[in-house]
Amino acid sequence: MPRILAAMCMMVLCIALGPEKARCWDVACRDGGYLKGMGLSDVWAAMDAIGISRVEVKVQDDLFCPGLFEAGVGPCRIDTPQAIQQLRAKLAEKKKSIAPLCAVVRLEREKSDEDSVEWIEKIAAAASGLGRPIIMVPVVASVFSDDEFVARATALAKKLAEIAQRYGLQITLENLGHYWNRKEILEPVPKAVPTDRVGLALDITNMYWFGHPLGRIYDLAETFAPYVRYVHVKNVNYPDEKREVQRPEGWEYGKYAAPVRDGDVDFRRVISSLSKAGYRGDLTLEDDSLRKFDAAGQKKILREDVQFLREITAEIERGGLNMAGKVSPPKIVDGWIRSQRPKKVDRRNIFDYMDGAGELYLAYSFIGLEVWTYRKPDEPDILLEAYEMADSTEAFGVLSFDLSGEGVEIGEKSAYAAGLLRFWKGKFFVRVLADPETPSSKKAVMKIGKELAAGLPGKSLMPQLVGKLPEKGLLRGSIHYFHKKVCLDYFYYLAEENILQLDEKTNAVIADYRTPSGQSKLLAVEYASEAASLKAWESFHASYLNQEPPGSSVTDSRKIEGEQWVCSRREAKLLLIAFEGKDQKDCEELLRQATENLVRGG
Repeated sequence: MPRILAAMCMMVLCIALGPEKARCWDVACRDGGYLKGMGLSDVWAAMDAIGISRVEVKVQDDLFCPGLFEAGVGPCRIDTPQAIQQLRAKLAEKKKSIAPLCAVVRLEREKSDEDSVEWIEKIAAAASGLGRPIIMVPVVASVFSDDEFVARATALAKKLAEIAQRYGLQITLENLGHYWNRKEILEPVPKAVPTDRVGLALDITNMYWFGHPLGRIYDLAETFAPYVRYVHVKNVNYPDEKREVQRPEGWEYGKYAAPVRDGDVDFRRVISSLSKAGYRGDLTLEDDSLRKFDAAGQKKILREDVQFLREITAEIERGGLNMAGKVSPPKIVDGWIRSQRPKKVDRRNIFDYMDGAGELYLAYSFIGLEVWTYRKPDEPDILLEAYEMADSTEAFGVLSFDLSGEGVEIGEKSAYAAGLLRFWKGKFFVRVLADPETPSSKKAVMKIGKELAAGLPGKSLMPQLVGKLPEKGLLRGSIHYFHKKVCLDYFYYLAEENILQLDEKTNAVIADYRTPSGQSKLLAVEYASEAASLKAWESFHASYLNQEPPGSSVTDSRKIEGEQWVCSRREAKLLLIAFEGKDQKDCEELLRQATENLVRGG
């Protein structure tokens, strides 16, 4: 879709013609600029070159479809019964089909939508002769207030719902631009019409384009997954420091647009969320990184995009995680022979595998687990567990749960003690265990870990909160990164109630520090909003300190339980607390250093 300026916004409506039979997954691509760049003679050859049979087709005001290009032949049309029949015959000849027809509509303050609605109805009538594809209606709008835009868009959706009812159609809205990537704008419109007529065309990367932090878009994907009836797929690879912060709309999108497999957005996680909500349908490529490549490069990227999406849907249809090509443990190590196939564990059966311990992994966005066993006569078995988490920060979080032991330089960070090796690399957390430990089993455990780590893909990104902790006095083995109260209770028990309002949207780190007077704990919690941090600040003071809190950016020092000091401070979305201080001055100095590093960037 064209990118919008600050004064413009976009919304996409898709009309699925006819209550289709339950579809299986398929991969499609937009026409025109997304397929033409390979330099082939026609759209059919371009589709064959990347291995797809479905295409998204843009319809002009005159009902011409120039994106279905073909050398020496005029543009395809759907403006007459004869033209529709010719296109239908061409699709049959080439063994291709249309995913959606795309028709752009403009909302204007001083103009009604009746002409646009009438035009869409003509396309709906024409589409009934083309295998009943979806119709996408990108709605470009001039500036409205939020309330005005919701009202106008809802009115339009209701008119399209009437068309849907007459033709047996389904309407979906795509999140695009300034308005529709905000939950408060996107959510009311599909709620105002029957879901079987009006749903959502989800482009999760548009939410990332809008500026939402990376972690936030997965929550939004889960929230809107039940509405989804059509999907666009693209990706972007922002610098590390920009991924988990709110960015301006469209910030450097063209510069950092990336192939689907290489970007920040984890489409395995997104598509899994869609699958759990019941979606089975097209995943349509809109890879905006193509402009960075020549014709041969564009062909290669699109083929890899298609293959990647098919790998994901194949994993889902097999009913569990498949790490093939990602986790490749050595088959034989010093006489220990690996089992031929791994035991597979996912979110559905994790408690069958590890009982109550599953709660820990679920708290770190667990995706799946493969379990392998190595056996050797007269030696202990070696158990290998490879956990895949949503991203590398979550994998680090699991490792940080227990960093006891010696570092052994395997993966990005590791620890070994009493026959158990733990390490983190990319989005994987790995345990290799020999019980009991013997000199030969320890050697084999190390070899298995090193060989596996060498082949694991992906970047290993430390959580930003961890990377910004003050260095002075920090006991590195005490660092724990987490999100939920169930984890904090293990590290430091505060109260039976969730007085810090921790949930999956909070990022938190706790660590021990040596101070001149002894040792203190520093807890830093980053909330999704300033309102959330304020609520937690007030709850902590009321429940733990039995005091009213001071204002923002003020250090509050309290002496509790005899000689212990607790110092706390709130800065925007961040809450900082130092516990177990032996001296008020030392406690406040630790908080000052934390504020300097975590709030002001050191």
